[in-house]
Amino acid sequence: MYIDVDHSKFKKTAKEVDDYVSLLKGDMMIADSKVTSLMWYWQGKDKSEFNQEWSKVKESDSTYTKMVNSFESYSEVLKYAAKEYKSAQEIAVNRSMMLLVF
Repeated sequence: MYIDVDHSKFKKTAKEVDDYVSLLKGDMMIADSKVTSLMWYWQGKDKSEFNQEWSKVKESDSTYTKMVNSFESYSEVLKYAAKEYKSAQEIAVNRSMMLLVF
């Protein structure tokens, strides 16, 4: 009995996660740019309060930042798994080839 793992699917999924993270970051940059430009025309207490709340969205403990960090970590785990499975498969093939020689 053996485990058959297609390590390329790990790599493919990691790339898709990386692409999604890039989209999220791009969307956040666009949103931040729009909020910043709106601030030029906004005055008063509401502007200050909204600006404070918007700043929280980008802080290190915000849901957005935690989500992006989680996706990036997930991608790294997938890349590591792909590398390890590929290496294990190569070792197994090399060892089996050595058995054929004897």
